[in-house]
Amino acid sequence: MSGKRTCERCRWWHQAEPTNQNGQCRRYPPAVIMPHGLVRPTMSEDNFCGEWRDKSITPEQEQRAELQVQFAVAIVGSDGDATGVRWKPDTVWRWAAEYVDARPKIGGEL
Repeated sequence: MSGKRTCERCRWWHQAEPTNQNGQCRRYPPAVIMPHGLVRPTMSEDNFCGEWRDKSITPEQEQRAELQVQFAVAIVGSDGDATGVRWKPDTVWRWAAEYVDARPKIGGEL
């Protein structure tokens, strides 16, 4: 992912008109309840928030990456192999990726 974390590059941002630089957040947008319904404010494409997700990465790819991090943390938390030797970073990430790939696939999930 290159560039800034802006609304324009976020999975949750919706730009109704391609010629307009404004759009709406579809994650947890601020909203005002009016008599005629819910009104979501528009925002500029160069805004950002803490819920930002790269729109070029699929939710499945993001889930896989998170699972790999969890495996890596578990491996590092084991404090080394049976001989007491601490894991090298490249070994940790390779093993974590192998564990993610070995996970049984259930009903279309990773």
